[in-house]
Amino acid sequence: MSSLPSISPESFGEFFRALWGYEPFPWQEEFAGQLCAGLPPEYYVTVPTGSGKTACLDAAVFALAVQASRPVSERTVGRRIFFIVNRRIIVDEAFDRAKRHLEPALADPETYLARREAGEEPDKRKSPEELAKASATLRRIADALMSLGGEKALTCGELRGGIYRDRAWAQSILQPMILCSTVDQAGSRLLFRGYGVSDEARPIHAALVSQDSLLLVDEAHVSQPFLQTLGWVRRYRIHQSGDAQTVRLAFSAVGMTATPPKGDKITLLELGRKDREHPLLKKRLHAAKPVRLVRAAKAKGKNAGDELVKVLEAETSAIITRHPTLRSIAIMVNRVATARELERVLTKKHSSAQVTLVIGRMRPLDRDQVTQALQSLLKTGVQSSATSPLQIVVSTQCLEVGADLDFDALVTECASLDALRQRFGRLNRAGRDILAEGVVVVPEDQCIEESKLDKNALIDPIYGNAIPRTWRWLEHRANDGVINFGLDVMTEAVTMAREEDENAFSLLLTPRENAPVLLPAHLDCWAQTNPAPAVEPDVSLFLHGPKRDMAEVQVCWRADLPERVDLWAETLALCVPTIIECLPVPLHLMRQWLERKSSFNDASGDAPSMTKDEADARGGRKVAPEEAVQALLWRGEDSKPLESPSDLRPGQTIVLRATDEGWHEIGHVPWATAATIDQAEEGQASIRRRAVIRLHPSAWWPQGEGESPAAKLKQWVRESDFEWQSQEARESLQAIAAATRENVSLSKRLDFLTSVRKLKAEPYPDGSGIVLWAFGYNPSESDAEALPADDAHGDPLLQGSKRQSLVSHTNQVTGLTLEYADALGLVDQKEPITYAARLHDLGKADPRFQAMLIQSSVSAAYALPALLAKSDSIPNSAWGREQARQRAGLPKGFRHEMLSVQLVSRPAAKDVLPPSSLHAALVLHLIASHHGFARPLAPVVSDEDPPAIQLEDFGLTLGTEERLADPAHALDSGVAERFWALTRHYGWWGLAFLEAVLRLADQTASASPELASEP
Repeated sequence: MSSLPSISPESFGEFFRALWGYEPFPWQEEFAGQLCAGLPPEYYVTVPTGSGKTACLDAAVFALAVQASRPVSERTVGRRIFFIVNRRIIVDEAFDRAKRHLEPALADPETYLARREAGEEPDKRKSPEELAKASATLRRIADALMSLGGEKALTCGELRGGIYRDRAWAQSILQPMILCSTVDQAGSRLLFRGYGVSDEARPIHAALVSQDSLLLVDEAHVSQPFLQTLGWVRRYRIHQSGDAQTVRLAFSAVGMTATPPKGDKITLLELGRKDREHPLLKKRLHAAKPVRLVRAAKAKGKNAGDELVKVLEAETSAIITRHPTLRSIAIMVNRVATARELERVLTKKHSSAQVTLVIGRMRPLDRDQVTQALQSLLKTGVQSSATSPLQIVVSTQCLEVGADLDFDALVTECASLDALRQRFGRLNRAGRDILAEGVVVVPEDQCIEESKLDKNALIDPIYGNAIPRTWRWLEHRANDGVINFGLDVMTEAVTMAREEDENAFSLLLTPRENAPVLLPAHLDCWAQTNPAPAVEPDVSLFLHGPKRDMAEVQVCWRADLPERVDLWAETLALCVPTIIECLPVPLHLMRQWLERKSSFNDASGDAPSMTKDEADARGGRKVAPEEAVQALLWRGEDSKPLESPSDLRPGQTIVLRATDEGWHEIGHVPWATAATIDQAEEGQASIRRRAVIRLHPSAWWPQGEGESPAAKLKQWVRESDFEWQSQEARESLQAIAAATRENVSLSKRLDFLTSVRKLKAEPYPDGSGIVLWAFGYNPSESDAEALPADDAHGDPLLQGSKRQSLVSHTNQVTGLTLEYADALGLVDQKEPITYAARLHDLGKADPRFQAMLIQSSVSAAYALPALLAKSDSIPNSAWGREQARQRAGLPKGFRHEMLSVQLVSRPAAKDVLPPSSLHAALVLHLIASHHGFARPLAPVVSDEDPPAIQLEDFGLTLGTEERLADPAHALDSGVAERFWALTRHYGWWGLAFLEAVLRLADQTASASPELASEP
């Protein structure tokens, strides 16, 4: 690191110009400088919408590069930069900025700059000298980031829905990365209860969020409970007593909001004089946005929804009629049901326009298609074509944040004042010289006098009583029913209102909750991840406060599920669900849909709600057999049929049959039918770099009779002993690929599968089909990396692309842990971590375990020339692995890491442990926990006749009687005592971080055995 040329904190402008081709706003430069110097605890960026807040990512990346040459203990900006919002969003400008600009610019500056210049007008292009200087600047930043130890200068990802074993972001402990997430996803991980995260993986996720990280929290005014919890986390991380050595790398949070809280200890970054004089920002700040206030007089009672839609449609149509050259208009409402009905009405009324429905409940797969189309036409700065149809976008709160879209006109249902300011930030966002017209429509049943409002009886589940108060505030300041929502004008009005009466002004905003005080007892409970306590605090209270709810589940539809639901888990294991094919659905709504209520009604929006889930209150309704929908809670080998809708919990993944449909009721999946809803192959290709063909009558069943290649394939499916690697099979697949070129995705997968050296084939558990697959597939030819193996039940880490010896794997893991410890500045912990790396897999020496790896007998295992760590023949399916286990005689639930602990914890083995008792205890805990167990107890395994173990290279032996006398799951084995003692010494997140160093080294080595050298 010391050889790196230092980067001046004052050179942010140079970096920004190199990246974008123009100057940053003054406030952005100021923020970058303050990040480099280190931020105070309670820090808020308070610039208005449209002022370039996503550039905070540029500043964070720059500050990380500046600090790369400093000792780890002096860094205040972490490798992991989180951009967090508190709602479902559909257009993520932050992720787009990171993925399309920051990441490629730092990966290959010359190519990035050439592509950027190609899109510029000829008179705006840079000279070769300017481009060379820009390239050198970007290269200097990239080199600094590369010195931090990652595979790339920068990567980016999304955390917008938890799903079992979908952990693309947690690949490396050293990789600088930008992660766009939600309060639920980042916050639940921070508190050891990651939604959708396996019990085994939760400590890793907690470590990566809490250590070496910077959290940028957008819409901080509606995320106060989360920020309060972050404050407690910060305090507990730095608390140290006695001889404890709490592990703490950089951790800081920044709130971003135009309406920050007030307090003596709060630091604000506001627009300054230079910002207001900046030509571009000045234009945006001064642009007038005249907005008419319209009262929907008939929108009350049971007809309120229908009448509201009529008025919204009428106002929209009136604007379109008044402005025949209008190119775009947005209609933003508070409820998904309102948006659906309005989209239906407008599509019918304006047949020549392009009407797009945008709600937060969309699968990432579909969302990407919709947002790509929207951004190509409506992104700020894009010139629309005169021949393009009028764009009408109907949306919920999901477009309030994250969307750098610029509309010519905007009609909105009345909401809280802060929400309205966000919405009108999308009206003439660039400050163009146009008449940007807006309308706010309020339903009559929201026009309630202050004297009739009851703080204990909130009239709206999202905005509480803020809508009638906001409406009166707007009416009071309107001139002839029109109010200016221009940025400067509205900021001045808000400032005056706060100065007059801060308490009265706060009632105009989305209700703010307070989180409970985070106590050490809460953390003690959550730190117990496996097994978890039967009763534990609800983390959502610490993320949203006691009254708000953003809990959701992920819903996946599959076409190839058999009639017997008990076979679903084994079927899904052949092609596991991935996040891009799952629909995020509010938990209470999913429960209602599963109950098949005759009065099923979607009254939810895309922002946190204060409505309590009825199913929680009444314990769920008994579902009649004829109404019941078969569903599976997907948790890998812990999956189970859903017995009652009330059994659903936040973050879980539920799998339904495609024939049960429902996606149009609980979400928005454009163009989907029962025949097309299943997108398993796309998910495997995108997330896991795995080419998959499911030869199954309900998935892909090629047409053909007689001796045709398709007929042969279908015949071979029925032959259990057919060799799918045969030349005949490859030729048939190649022939079908050539005949299906119109289906690009299918033919690409077929071409790849016929070209690989080892094609894997696994039968469906009921014999109805075959899954053909291979790793290494990259259909988009991107630079995306394959996921490292996971380490939950079933030990997929045992499966490799090639057979690998125990010595080779151990050496590889040890080398990586040394690299990680040095790069992370873990001077005091380096020795025990590397000891643990050398010893962590010794338990694999059990001959029954070796027999399972080679899918043979114990006698065959004894004949192996060397102990194995990985096998290239472990089946992918749970059924296949279970068969291999039984064949080898290995006890169900056997954990090799617990045998490793037994081997090295005996008094006779003291020479293989470090001399320090503290370090020796840490070594034993790291070994026991390196697959996510022993927090705090080891799993109970019945092993009545374990064989003796002898490891001559380590001088270790363990007889059968010794194994029986001191199993790891015994209460006096020391496993639990070590966990608690080390938690007190290193801290809740510190111990998890030390575990993560070893575990991610192990997983990285398992993902790339080809990089190891065999002895």
